[in-house]
Amino acid sequence: MNKQQIRRNEKLTWTKIMTEIFLIGMLAVYPLIEWQGYEKILQGKAIFFFIAVPLYLVLAVLFRYFEKSLKRNHYQKKNVDRITGCGLLFLIALTISWLCAPLKGAAFWGTDCRYVGYAMLVLMVLCFFVVRELAFLRKYAYYIIGIAAAFIFVIAIFNHLGFNPLGLCETFDNRKSSFISTLGNRNTMAAYASLMLAVAIPLFLFAKKKRDRRFLGVFLFLGYMAMAATNSDSVYLVLGAVLAITLYRCLKTYSKLLKWAYNGIILSCAWLLDCLLRNVRGQMAWKKDGVLRFIFRHHVMEVVLVAMIILVIICVVMKMKQKETIPKPIALVMVIVVVCVVAFYIVMLIVSVRIWNPIEAKYHLGVFKKFLYFTDSWGTNRGRIWRACINTFANMPLVHKIFGMGCGMSYQAFETYDHTNVADYFSATLVDAHNEFLQYLITTGIVGVVSYFGFLFMLLKNFVKQSIRGNETAFIGICFIGGFLAQGAVNNTHIYIEPLAFIILALITGKISKSGEKIWQKM
Repeated sequence: MNKQQIRRNEKLTWTKIMTEIFLIGMLAVYPLIEWQGYEKILQGKAIFFFIAVPLYLVLAVLFRYFEKSLKRNHYQKKNVDRITGCGLLFLIALTISWLCAPLKGAAFWGTDCRYVGYAMLVLMVLCFFVVRELAFLRKYAYYIIGIAAAFIFVIAIFNHLGFNPLGLCETFDNRKSSFISTLGNRNTMAAYASLMLAVAIPLFLFAKKKRDRRFLGVFLFLGYMAMAATNSDSVYLVLGAVLAITLYRCLKTYSKLLKWAYNGIILSCAWLLDCLLRNVRGQMAWKKDGVLRFIFRHHVMEVVLVAMIILVIICVVMKMKQKETIPKPIALVMVIVVVCVVAFYIVMLIVSVRIWNPIEAKYHLGVFKKFLYFTDSWGTNRGRIWRACINTFANMPLVHKIFGMGCGMSYQAFETYDHTNVADYFSATLVDAHNEFLQYLITTGIVGVVSYFGFLFMLLKNFVKQSIRGNETAFIGICFIGGFLAQGAVNNTHIYIEPLAFIILALITGKISKSGEKIWQKM
């Protein structure tokens, strides 16, 4: 790409300005919206989404047409067809699923499933394709998005410690389900924090300017405290996935490993400060539960802090000796350790269920029983919900197995085909599976699941190929998809989260394709 082409690409157009405004609105303003506290927060965000996204899609197409800059047959290579094909197949599956739904109005809007209906999912996919083509965001916009996210983190931290400055904190008697900050349910707040941190961590590792590193360092510090504030175990899956992916990338040079260790110090210091503030607030702070309680009781973060300080010292000493490259045997050992930890958890999860009963599991596993022994109560009763989902899918007619019960119709599916009476156990309406795979399996069927996850897999495969060639933006995409899938394994689909994820993915793919390092390459 010559200089003249670069200048032409950098020239501002009305389409670029409009796209930038839309991206700031969706990534900065949209998460901040709240309406009458939590009384109508879901409706407020849904109204914003259903106005902003269709308006942008229509104007974007019109502006591109009148600017005569829409390049036909822009994506001709094989990968474009596969990714776009998966997206189109998902749209077709959504349409057929909606037509098969028993309540088409509810399925269209998703009124029984937090507005995750046909309209939202279709707009989400269309938005990806348009933003990917028109992606444009200047550096100041990234700072605006980061400041907005940091503000959300700060409010979550205040709520977590028993303060309620904006009237956004609302807890129930048992304190297991709570609303904090501007994202609603604590699990949704955890999902939002996970997405933002999945982008911020690799950005911190790649930042070349001190100003950017300082900004991202403060952002990560607040983000890690907000993760603790959610009191949700799902964030640890995301954090583990992203840290493992970034560690693998940083095992080439001591300079990169040093930045990774700095991130570990930021993480441990944020959690230790959270522990201190909790002790100061006493009963006013939320009670610790799940993984959070385990971390505090067993001083995990103190151990992490010491380990990261030692790692920093080693990296600094090696750099002083002008030894930049990490020997392959050392890097291999660290990779093996990470793989062994993950493999140990998976094996223990399987073995403990097949061999031991609950009493034996408690004897053999001790405090780890809650995490390693899979029962109906595992993951705040997610095991029970997942079993109900499998039972529901097994009892669905063949046409619903293939195309689903209908977008946003998981509630109707449980009511009709679940024979485990899971709703009676919770004494409440069950509207989601707390697992994206099972959720889409019930609502969009086998075709929907294959096309949806095929779409993500194709993006991930291309990110990996580009990352191997040294593209840092593609590596951010790998971290983001890893974090998104990790939180999706235990969280529910939500109109607050999925659209943000698809817009960020579109922004990443668009940036790669416009940089001259085309992501759409033949496999």
